[in-house]
Order: sequence, then structure tokens, then C-alpha cells
Amino acid sequence: MTARFDQFVWLKPASSEAPQLALQEVPNPTTGRRRLHLDIHGPDPEALRAHAESLRAVFVEGHDIGDFHWDVMHDPEGNEFCIAGE
Repeated sequence: MTARFDQFVWLKPASSEAPQLALQEVPNPTTGRRRLHLDIHGPDPEALRAHAESLRAVFVEGHDIGDFHWDVMHDPEGNEFCIAGE
């Protein structure tokens, strides 16, 4: 673990080239699909998004809080995950 803030925990990347993963606690989890929501952070979020899309992920929407931007994506089965810069 590299950081914790409220309901978020960021995991240490395996290497300097690997994306960083963050996990978010959800107070009211759903049943069935979408029980896990991954946040993937890296120095080149556009490249991460392009790679995800090459694996058939679909862009859903973008969000900004101040100067922090992230993209919400769906994997081919409709599970949600986010991609953001560091």
C-alpha cells in the first residue's frame, strides 16, 4: 500500500512502468456483477485507455475534480473501472 484516503487505498506498483491500482470501499455493494471496481493510475493515462480499448473496453464518461481527471470505462462484460493519471 502506498496511500489511503477515506474509502480509497492505493497499491504500490510492481515496477516503475506498471500502472498503480487503487481500490475503493463501497458502502452498499451490489450483488452479482460489478462487485469489484478497479482504478488504474499511470503516468500515461491516454496509453492505458488505448490499451484497454484495444482489449474491447468502452469509454463511458470522463470526470474532473480540480486538476484531477479520470475516465470511467466498461470492460467487455459491462464491469466498470476507471483510468487516471498519477
